[in-house]
Amino acid sequence: MVWRLTCLFCLAITAGETLGQDAEREIRKPLGKFEKLPEPLDDVIGNVHDFEDNGTFTITGVRFGVKGFGDDEALIWSLTTNNAVSSQYVVTHFNKLRNVRFFKSQKRIDEEKPPFIFRVYSTRLFYSERIASDAANGITMRRDDVFEVWIYLKPKAQNTIVNEDSNRVEFSQALRDIGRDPRSRY
Repeated sequence: MVWRLTCLFCLAITAGETLGQDAEREIRKPLGKFEKLPEPLDDVIGNVHDFEDNGTFTITGVRFGVKGFGDDEALIWSLTTNNAVSSQYVVTHFNKLRNVRFFKSQKRIDEEKPPFIFRVYSTRLFYSERIASDAANGITMRRDDVFEVWIYLKPKAQNTIVNEDSNRVEFSQALRDIGRDPRSRY
């Protein structure tokens, strides 16, 4: 009986070590091609892979460019649809990623406690008005359709992110938008 308990205990420890190694391996997995932002924000990583929505879309490029009516500099992602999808689905998906926040994490002296997190800069994610109007009219995007999403980042904002040593960007739904009817204006 004691021998059986000892064997079960050894198996539990071995399984725990294996799970720990798997978790450590998961943490160290390589970054995706577009998970890091381009220069000068190349130290910033984040959940950009959420744009792809488990294979519905594919990120085909990321660059700095001009968007909007003026000379507003923006960080622009190009995406391709992998299958036919309604424009309403595209709008709903990217509204869930609309709130963009850049963070700086700083380690504590006590390594067991989580790091301090400081918000450095906030902005919004935008997509083409064509997608919004297509969604209102029930139009479906075909496979291999290309579209862009972007965040406005003027040089002053880029300098703030770099100078404050921001190392993380998070795309999420704004708390005030959760549970609200997306068709309402307020």
